[in-house]
Amino acid sequence: MTLQVTLFINTLAGQLRENAYDAAKVQLASLTALVVLASWLAWQCKQRTPLLRSKHLEPRTVPAYYPYIGHAISLFLNYRATLISSRHYVGNPRDPFYLLLNGAYTCFVTDPTHAAAIHRAASALTHDHFLEQIARSFGVSQQGWNRLVNVSSDPKIQHGDSPSSKPSRKPLVHQLLNTFRQHLSTIIAHAGLQKAVLQQTARHCSWNRLTSTRSLPCERSGHTVQLGKWVRDAFSESGTKALFGDTLQRIEPHFIATFNLFDEESWKNLYSVPGIWRMKNRKAVKKIQADLTSYFSLPWDQRSDASSFVREIETRMSDCGMTTDDIAAFIALLYWGTTANAWKACFWCVAHIAADQELLRSIRLEAQAVIRGSFPPVEMAIQLKTRCPKLVAVYNEVLRFYSASGSARKNLRPITLYSGENTTVIPAGTNLAILCHEMHMDAQSFGDDAAVFRADRFLENGNIMARSGNFKPFGDGFAQCPGQYLAQAQVLLFAALTIVRLEIEPIEGEGGKVPEADAKTPSFGILVPQKGQDMEVVVTPRD
Repeated sequence: MTLQVTLFINTLAGQLRENAYDAAKVQLASLTALVVLASWLAWQCKQRTPLLRSKHLEPRTVPAYYPYIGHAISLFLNYRATLISSRHYVGNPRDPFYLLLNGAYTCFVTDPTHAAAIHRAASALTHDHFLEQIARSFGVSQQGWNRLVNVSSDPKIQHGDSPSSKPSRKPLVHQLLNTFRQHLSTIIAHAGLQKAVLQQTARHCSWNRLTSTRSLPCERSGHTVQLGKWVRDAFSESGTKALFGDTLQRIEPHFIATFNLFDEESWKNLYSVPGIWRMKNRKAVKKIQADLTSYFSLPWDQRSDASSFVREIETRMSDCGMTTDDIAAFIALLYWGTTANAWKACFWCVAHIAADQELLRSIRLEAQAVIRGSFPPVEMAIQLKTRCPKLVAVYNEVLRFYSASGSARKNLRPITLYSGENTTVIPAGTNLAILCHEMHMDAQSFGDDAAVFRADRFLENGNIMARSGNFKPFGDGFAQCPGQYLAQAQVLLFAALTIVRLEIEPIEGEGGKVPEADAKTPSFGILVPQKGQDMEVVVTPRD
C-alpha cells in the first residue's frame, strides 16, 4: 500500500512538473510574441515620425509592413503603382522619400530641381557600390573586382608610347569606363565602332534581308512579321557583329538568343533580387560568360575582325592581370550597356509611326531626300537628325514617354535640397535613386496631356522641351548614358530606311495596335511591351 501511494505521489509530481514546464513554454512563447509585436509596432511608429536633424527635415519614410524586405516585394510586383502610392503618401509629389529595400533605405528623388542639385554635388557622389553589384552579377569574381578598383594602369607605358606624362592614378575600372565613354561620346568621334554598328544596322533595312534572315519566301505580296522581334533581332545582330565580328556567332550560334533571354529579366541584376527568384537569369549570365570566355580564349588571328574598342578593353585588362573569365564578364556588362535599350526605343518609334499612316507618309517625305542621297550610314544618320524634324520629334517623345531611366548613387557627404521654404537634408551614406520617368510626366513642362503619347509634342517648342531640366532620358550628371548619340543615330537610321524602302501597315484587329508598355516591372532603361504583346505588321517592298 505504501509503495502504491509512493508511486501515485511520484506520478502526480511528474505531471505537475510537466504541466509547469508546458506552462513556462506557453508563457515564453507569449512573451516572445508580445516582444515581437511591440518591436514591430515601435518600428511602425518610428517610420511614421519625421526625424529632425539640425532643424532640417529628412526625407519622409514610406512605411513598410515587412522588416528588412520592406517595399521590395511590392516594388517588384508593381513598380509604377508603388512609386505613385509613395508619392501620394508624402503629400507633395516632388518631395524625396525613403523606401526600405532588402535591409537598406533608398532615397527616391523625382523633382528635377533636386536632381540637378544632387548632380551638381558630383564630388560628393559615388556609384562604385552599384557598379560592383552589377559587375558581380555579370560574373566578375571578387578577386577580379578587387583588381578593377585597386589596380591603376598607364596605357601609354603599356603600349610602348612615351611615358613622359604621369601615370593615371584612377582605378582600372574608371579608366575602362572612360574609354567606353570616349568611344561612344559623339556620333563622329571614334567613328570605327559607330561606323560598324550603323553599317550593320543599314543592312537589315531591306526586303531581301528581311526575307532571307526570317526564312520567308520572297513574295512581293507582303509578309506579316512581329515588329518587336524583327527590330530586336536586327539591333542585337548589328551590335554583336560590330563588336565581335563574325567569329562569336560562328563559335557560339545561340549567343544572341541567350543574351535576349537574359535581357528580359536584367532588372533583377540591378535590384539585387535574391538568387532563388532569378534562376533563369543566372543561368543565362553563366552561358553568356562561358560563350565570351571561349571567344577570348581564341588566338588573336582567329578573331581579327573584332572592333578596336573590344581589343583595347581586353588588352588593358589582360595587362593588369585580369583572368579571361573576368574579362569576358566585364565586357558582357559593356555589351549589355551598348545594346540593351536602343532596339526598344526603335520599336516604339516604328510602332507609333506605322499606327498613323499619315504620319508615316509625312516622315517618309522628309527622309527620302536623305536616304536617296547615297550617304554613308554615319553621314546619313547625321543628316536625318538635322533634316527630319518630325522623325526626331517622334524619337524624343518615345524617350519622354517610355524611358524609365535613372541614376543610382551614394552620397559621401550630406546634401541639402531646397524647395520653396522647405529644406531637406539627405544624410551621408544614403543610397539615392534619381528617377527620370516621373520628371517626364510633369504637366508644367510637357503640357496637361503629358500622360499620353503625342507624336508632334516636340515639334512645338521642341528645342526648349528637349533641353528642359525635366527631360533626362539618359540620366544626368557625370555618369549619364554614353551611348545616347549612337542609340539616336541607330534608331533614326533604321526607322528612316525601313519607312522609305518598305511599306509597313499594322494588321487588322488587336494584334495591329501599339501594345501597352510594361510599367509594372522595374526598369532603368526603356520600357518594353507587356509580356506576350507585340505589334504585327504587314511588310511589302516599295518600288
